[in-house]
Amino acid sequence: MINNDVDVCVVSEMHLKPDQPDAVINIPNYTIYRRDRNWSGRDMRQKGGVAVYIRKNLSVIDVMCSDLSSSSSSSSSSVFYFKIKNVLI
Repeated sequence: MINNDVDVCVVSEMHLKPDQPDAVINIPNYTIYRRDRNWSGRDMRQKGGVAVYIRKNLSVIDVMCSDLSSSSSSSSSSVFYFKIKNVLI
């Protein structure tokens, strides 16, 4: 990603579980934000999960997560909102 000048990268289907540390999927010079499959114990599917890598020179000043779960469903989804400080490079 560094060679291609990527600032933000979203990766889906990570297949990670909450007990796996960030060090397993760390990319130097990027901060990782992740939403693992079954993060709240409600979603028992074996696949899925999302990771967002943000280059460390960008200043993330707020991260909000909106839970889109349904009371009639055993699965849940989330929308992440990242507020990044405007930085001129």
